[in-house]
Amino acid sequence: MTTFQYAIAWIAYLVGALGCLAVWWRMTRSFGQGLPRRSLRMIATCVILAPAISNPGMEYLGPALLVCLFDALSQGSVEAMHRTAPIILISLLVAMLLAVLGGLFIKTPTDNLSIRQPKKVRRSRKAPVL
Repeated sequence: MTTFQYAIAWIAYLVGALGCLAVWWRMTRSFGQGLPRRSLRMIATCVILAPAISNPGMEYLGPALLVCLFDALSQGSVEAMHRTAPIILISLLVAMLLAVLGGLFIKTPTDNLSIRQPKKVRRSRKAPVL
């Protein structure tokens, strides 16, 4: 695989991953403003976008989840887990840490029920002048 083909493959993967993440963000929209929504979004993002070395003899990186799945199918699940599982687990820990820190430092808007807005008054429309 040439460097150009490698770059094209990564671009295609990133476009697909961003599409999947957009759908996932849309699906988790109804979970409220709290930690569950933020943590689910961060976990999905880190699992999909975490890179890992695709072959021990090469310097090319590939998506860690796909490298793990390919190694599990070709070599067996134990060898695949020894090579890529630490990368996926570390990215998940970083994602959860960022989600918790985001919950501590980012203030979410709350509905203030003590401030009431005046009701809109419906006014009759004037007849058009011809």
